[in-house]
Amino acid sequence: MTPVWNDYMEDRKQLEIDFTSPDQKVASELGIRWTPDEATPEQIKEWHETEGKWWGDRSLTIVIIASILQFSTLAFMLLSFLVIDINIGS
Repeated sequence: MTPVWNDYMEDRKQLEIDFTSPDQKVASELGIRWTPDEATPEQIKEWHETEGKWWGDRSLTIVIIASILQFSTLAFMLLSFLVIDINIGS
């Protein structure tokens, strides 16, 4: 024998719908997944020639600048530790 509450909840279950929308604004609603339309080969080629090429040409430079910044920050931190140790250390 099942409890009355379980019978009540089974009748009250929310309807589960797998709804998708290519429009990102509509897909911000609860219960809607955003699935973009498949790109055509022409759209992919256009993207590679415009936006993709720009980022591809500059990606190595961006990585080098970020790496130099990261190692410089680490070196400055270690230098700060050394200066503090020299001034305060025993």
